[in-house]
Amino acid sequence: MSGGLLAPLRHMALGLLLACAGALAGAGEIIAFEPGKPLPNVVLGKLPMRGVIAEFLDPEETGLGKELSYILWREVLAAISDQAGAGVILARAPGDQRITSMLGSDYHRAALKIAESQGARMAVWGFLDEQEQRISVEVFLSLIDDTPGSELALRLRVNGAETGLGARIGRTKFNFAPVLLDRKTLFQRLVVSRPNAPVRAKGSNAVLATLPAGVALRAVGLRGRMFEVVLADGRRGEIDIGAIELPPRTVALPASVPLKAEPREQSATRATSAGAATAEVANMSVTANGTWYRVAVPGGEGWVPQWRVRPQYSMPAVLFIAGIYRYQLGKWDEAARAFEQFTQSPGVEGDNLSLSTAYQLLGASRLMAASRASNLPGAKGWEQDYANALRQTPLDADVYTLRGVAQLAVKQDLDAATNDLARALKLDPAHTGARQSLRALDAHARGGPPAPGIGNLRLPSATAVQRGNIDTLVREYKLRVDS
Repeated sequence: MSGGLLAPLRHMALGLLLACAGALAGAGEIIAFEPGKPLPNVVLGKLPMRGVIAEFLDPEETGLGKELSYILWREVLAAISDQAGAGVILARAPGDQRITSMLGSDYHRAALKIAESQGARMAVWGFLDEQEQRISVEVFLSLIDDTPGSELALRLRVNGAETGLGARIGRTKFNFAPVLLDRKTLFQRLVVSRPNAPVRAKGSNAVLATLPAGVALRAVGLRGRMFEVVLADGRRGEIDIGAIELPPRTVALPASVPLKAEPREQSATRATSAGAATAEVANMSVTANGTWYRVAVPGGEGWVPQWRVRPQYSMPAVLFIAGIYRYQLGKWDEAARAFEQFTQSPGVEGDNLSLSTAYQLLGASRLMAASRASNLPGAKGWEQDYANALRQTPLDADVYTLRGVAQLAVKQDLDAATNDLARALKLDPAHTGARQSLRALDAHARGGPPAPGIGNLRLPSATAVQRGNIDTLVREYKLRVDS
């Protein structure tokens, strides 16, 4: 990074505020680098899935760029707090300096470079515009897929063996639909202390109280990285955003979920969620048994695990990002829940590219979960997921390839698979996944040696008509040496 990428940063440093989340809450750390000097060593290096969140661009220099990036950072940490092996890095400008004036149009490239230097698999940043106390926020996401095994792909197995069939989800850049927010919604909210969290007098290092983990506090504002909070005795102080958990403001509840007396499944049930569609979060607990929220409903109050509800974060992109983490960590069922929640979030309507990819990943998550359980024939919902994806992006070769692979693996339907692969190749003759899958299908149709593991599918023999259709495609797209 010694070249011109960060030239505007001469003699300045970017601080990286770091935190990781695993089975329990992670630790924080600050490191810095300067252009022309060696990059810092990779942090959180033992965690297989790392992402970088960079300070938001703030053209009007309001200071909100830093504060919004802090909010997104903590909400992503809350969303992945139950994921062992997951970590998040926040990259920010030092002190009161503004990233916009320091980097200008090079910011995107800088964010990617920071992520690549840390071996991260995604870079997240944003843009904001405030008018009359209403903040329009756009979140951008770039997936970094040059790390071996880091690409988003569907790789199906049958009886533990690779089928040789697969498809990659090719989109790696996302510009999520703008979200309208206000300062009250963002900054006046519940925060929950982490262990030994100091609350200081406003603008001072004087410690008013040192809190144990799990104390719920009412935040009334955010200044830089410090939340202004109200203690139980009415005193006001400040707490660093790295010393708190930032739960979602509300959760959507299924029709009847048991609310427990304590944040564990074996605890007694205090009430159920019957009659409550949503509930405000009153506390949050990150335990070895996952993340739990304390909520109140008309019938009482109690604790509910994160996986049973739909958290509603400030920005829907948090759910998409959480799904990416889970997918790349091989938590297919949990990934499916995150992507499904994203598709149901207010404000995502009309965000065709992001919605299409979310549906693709939702279908792939269901199939990967069924594949690992050796129950591909029992996979549910994937057909509707791909139909929904095609409604968003009807000219997407990725969707047809994904569905074609699934038609073979789940339904052993040669005709449907051939049709989908043909559509993918018509849209993109160079599509790698479609070409590889059609070659494998061709080998099966001709009765020759199958692609590695494809015999595990026990595909029906191809009829003369099917062989002819496949052969026509193979020759059209030159998929065999003799074609």
